[in-house]
Amino acid sequence: MVCFSLVNSSITAFSLRIVGGVKNIIIQNIHITEINPQFVWGGDGITIDGASLVWIDHVKTSRIGRQHIVLGESSSGKVTISNSEIDGTTSWSAKCDAYHYWCVT
Repeated sequence: MVCFSLVNSSITAFSLRIVGGVKNIIIQNIHITEINPQFVWGGDGITIDGASLVWIDHVKTSRIGRQHIVLGESSSGKVTISNSEIDGTTSWSAKCDAYHYWCVT
């Protein structure tokens, strides 16, 4: 069993990828930011692909170049996103309206 914990941390310029059949993952109390915000296809915040029992709680994503949270091509089961903030405000808007490319406004 592998355990990895980031509590009350900030991840700058790096993504989280949860892939390949892993399970029982908790991502809690972190801020993921500054992943190539100036590029429309610049990178994702959290990618979940083929994982199960994933809980994303009290996580903030901001200034992400592509998608904040991605569910990949392989099915993932029992993924929960709770009490989290997806901040779509950006200075590099595709439509020059100060909102992230993928946000629904």
